[in-house]
Formats: sequence, C-alpha cells, structure tokens
Amino acid sequence: MAALPKPTFSICLFLFQILLLALFAKYAEYGSVEKVNSIYPQFQDVHVMMFFGFGFLMCFLKKYGFGSITYNFLLSAVVIQWATLMNSWVKHRIMKEEGHLTRDPNVVQINILTLMTSDFTAAAVLITMGAVLGKASRLQLFILAVVECIFFAISEAVILEFLHISDVGGSIVVHLFGAYFGLAVSAVLQNSGGEHPKESSTKNSDLFSMAGTIFLWMYWPSFNSGTLAGDDAAQSRAVINTYFALASCVVTTLVFSPIVDKRYRSNMVHIQNATLAGGVAVGTSADLMIQPWGAILIGMIAAIFSVLGYAYVTPFLSSKLKIHDTCGVHNLHGMPAVLAAIFSAIAAPAIGEEGKMQYAKTRTGEWSFEKQGGFQIAAAFVALAFAIVGGVITGLIIKQLDGIDNEDDLYDDQREFIVPDDDIEANGNVHEMKPTNAS
Repeated sequence: MAALPKPTFSICLFLFQILLLALFAKYAEYGSVEKVNSIYPQFQDVHVMMFFGFGFLMCFLKKYGFGSITYNFLLSAVVIQWATLMNSWVKHRIMKEEGHLTRDPNVVQINILTLMTSDFTAAAVLITMGAVLGKASRLQLFILAVVECIFFAISEAVILEFLHISDVGGSIVVHLFGAYFGLAVSAVLQNSGGEHPKESSTKNSDLFSMAGTIFLWMYWPSFNSGTLAGDDAAQSRAVINTYFALASCVVTTLVFSPIVDKRYRSNMVHIQNATLAGGVAVGTSADLMIQPWGAILIGMIAAIFSVLGYAYVTPFLSSKLKIHDTCGVHNLHGMPAVLAAIFSAIAAPAIGEEGKMQYAKTRTGEWSFEKQGGFQIAAAFVALAFAIVGGVITGLIIKQLDGIDNEDDLYDDQREFIVPDDDIEANGNVHEMKPTNAS
C-alpha cells in the first residue's frame, strides 16, 4: 500500500502565514497616500497580469491545469506579503537614498507603489515557477518562493544602488533574474528531461493558455510604465514604446513560427509566448526616446530570438546540458531580457542629451552616457550572478524536501489534487466521482 501523504506542506504554509501576521503586526504601517489616483490603474493592471495572465498562460499542460493555476495563485499570495517586508528591509540596509530611510529602518511603510513592487517580485517568482512547472511539489514551490524573495531583494537593491541603471520595465531585475534563477533550480533538481508523455497540451488547454497570453499582452504597457507615475512624459513614452514593440512582436512571431516547422505550420507554443517577448525586450529602455520605429525594431528582434529559442535552444538545453525548462522561460524572459540590456546600453549613448534626465548619474553630470551604457550591461551580469548562485542554493535546499520522485506523477494534478473525472483512491482504484447533488 502506498504511503499516505504527509501534512508537512499545510503545516509549513500555515506557520509561515502566522509568522507574516506577526511581522506585519509589529513592523508594517500605512505609508504616504500621494499619487494614488495616478498609480492605482497601473497597479490594477499589473495585479491582473500576476494572478490571471501568468496563471492561465501556464495552464497549457493537459494534466496539470489545477496545479498551474492554483500554485500561481498561492505563490503570488505568499510573495506579495513576504516581498513587502523583504524589499523594504533589504533596501533600508543597502540603498542610501533618502526615500528609503525612515526613523526606524525596521518599519515598513506601505502604499500603492509598495504593492506594485511586491507584484514585480511575484513576477520574478512566477517566471521561476515556469521553469520547474509540473516537476516540483507544492512544498518545494512554497520554499522556493520564500527563499527567492530574499535573493531577489538583494539583487535588485545592489543593482539600483551601485549601478544606477534605468530599468523601468524590470527586464533585468525581474525577467532576467527570474528566468535564470529558475533554470539554475531546474538544473539542480534534474527530475525531468527529454520527452514525457504528459508534458503536452490539448486544444482546450492551449486555448486557456492563450487567454493568459492575451491578458498579459494587453496589460504589459502598464507593467512597463507603472512605476513612472508623476512623470507624464516618461510614462507616455513607456506606454507607446511597449505598445508598438508588442504589436510588431506578434506579427514577426507569426512570420517565423511557420518557417521553423517542416510543414510550415504555426506553433501555439510560439504564439502563446514569443508574442510577449517584445514587452520584455523593450522594458529597460521603454521610457527612453528610442522613437516608435525603434520600439517596433526591438519587438521584431525579440520575436525572432524567442521563436528560434523555442525551436533550437530549448532542445539543446534539455538534451545537451540537462537543463529542462517546462515553459521555455529562457525564450520568453531570459534571452529577451539580455536583449533589453543590450538595447539599453546602445540607447544610452545613441540618444545622448535627449535622454539625460532618465539616468540619475548623467543628469548630475557624474558620468558619461557611454559609462551609463556599460553599467546597463554590467547590471545584467550582476543579476545573472545572483540568479545562478541563488538558484543553485535554492535548488539544493528544496531537493532535500518531499518532491516528485515518481516519473508518473510529473506534470499531473493527481498527486496533489482531487481531480473530479479521474480521482485515484488510496487503494489505487480509479473511479468516476459523482456530483454531490446526484440522486
């Protein structure tokens, strides 16, 4: 007889929620209420992206829809609480700007902007989740989220404090970090590789995934412009640049997706994911005066790299390097984020005086645009280092926990959910569950 499941997950999760309650009671308080009307619409859009967009995007697996949406829901709910504390505490100790100092560095002052930055942290964790989707148990995912928030807060604070980069869309600090953190965790776990019969989709699961894609696509301009409230010119540029980068990305994806197929057919994996790569690639330079044609070019390049990544890079990582990437986060978030760093490094000296106000150190004359471009690239390497080191450490931690050891349990809801049409009882017999109102 199979061993009964352990309640470790429920115990750990509840204890952590109690800890959060205690920490908020002692250290959190309401912050300033300025700019609420200008920030809240963007915050609302970003919130929809985290809970609906990411959740449905990841439900393409035919037997892991419950897990994809539920754990997206759970991890987001955990992270937005934990990150509210961690981001504030870490920034108080690393960043020296006046805006990050209060009379008591342990006091966390919460406002709408705080909520949005917590959602950004959730985005990084959800990107990481995509790399190990269907291969990590709920306990492993929970511990992963808790630990990753710590590394994320440190990485972001170090980059912003010492490199003074412009990254309004979080392409470097969020997307690059989350993608390579996830790949590092996956490389350590190594519990899946090659072809698996359950790592596939159906028409219905792909349609649900497309719903997530469309929501993310529509709201991405808010993600890239949300932190710019109060600077109407910069926020307007961020919206416009993201708008056109995403549009050109869709068109280019539909051009190249059939090209990489032997029978010249479009691949839904590309349409669900590569169409969003432009939003990532333009994120770091979204508020700069790159001109609409520049945004369109960025979207086109991102789409090409993303489609080629799904066609050739993902199989290479899995077969040659034994790094399995369930959702292809390397192609949607990783490579486009690297492109974003490169584009921003080019934009800094190319735009010159027109973009002077967008960089803290060029605005004060402390360094040149060329040096600013160098720091934009340096930030990508710093984020990559934190992501890989943090991912390896986190992978080693969660590998010691109760994971998915049975190959048949990979990419399958049955291990952790009551599945209505195909429930498996403790004795292993399969039966059809009757509705509760059956006579």
